[in-house]
Amino acid sequence: MTKISILVDNCAYTRGMLAEHGLSLLVEHDGIKILFDTGQSDVIVSNAENLSIELQEIDAVVLSHGHYDHTGGLPAILERRGQTQIYAHPGIFTERYSKDTVGRKDVGVPFDREQIPDAYLKTNTKPVEIFKNVWLTGEVPRINTFEQTERGFLTIKDNKMATDLITDDQSMFIQSDKGLIIILGCSHAGVVNILDYITKITAQRRVYAIIGGMHLGQADDMRIQLTTDAFMALEVQKLIPLHCTGFRATAEMFWKMKDKCIIAGAGDVLEL
Repeated sequence: MTKISILVDNCAYTRGMLAEHGLSLLVEHDGIKILFDTGQSDVIVSNAENLSIELQEIDAVVLSHGHYDHTGGLPAILERRGQTQIYAHPGIFTERYSKDTVGRKDVGVPFDREQIPDAYLKTNTKPVEIFKNVWLTGEVPRINTFEQTERGFLTIKDNKMATDLITDDQSMFIQSDKGLIIILGCSHAGVVNILDYITKITAQRRVYAIIGGMHLGQADDMRIQLTTDAFMALEVQKLIPLHCTGFRATAEMFWKMKDKCIIAGAGDVLEL
């Protein structure tokens, strides 16, 4: 069995839990505890205490990509846990901004690279098994024409502002007896691209569960429909849209997939 506790999400439906724009999931599988993303602040600490989760017992941290709302809680984690193995793409500390109405806003990792000693940072660009049956995708090929990377993200290239394609975006997946359990950060590579890549490299199309952010808040109706259709074609049994999935997309998934789509938030604990 795989157990996932939602420590940080945009919404909280459980008494005493705090919500913030961000994501953090504690994934427990075969005795291993992996913290997947850390939210944007020390809210993760309060929420973990509320769920009686001992952060000192975490075996590793996975950072899905280098945005503040997925990495900002890491210093608070390390303060309580001490240094632990951290898995991330080598581009995790890329300088990053987003466009807004008055210029640009820093959205990168909100702490210095030096806070993580080299000995504790393990980077990958390709699929890697970090624990038995627990994998990271590395960079995901972006093939589908309907999943275009948003152009509102910026970085510095050759001393000039350039579009940030967020190539460090990666997901985690577990090969379980029930099928694949896919854990998403923000899905900047595109949810369907991620699914296509995982099912290709594993040669397995039995997807039992998908949980996490799907970055469909600004998506048009066609993309939302094609994404939901992909879930249904794979006969996904449990779908838990979180964080940046967006209300319209979540509503479409719930409407089409009925009780297979689970509405959850910070404080919910799922046994998959």
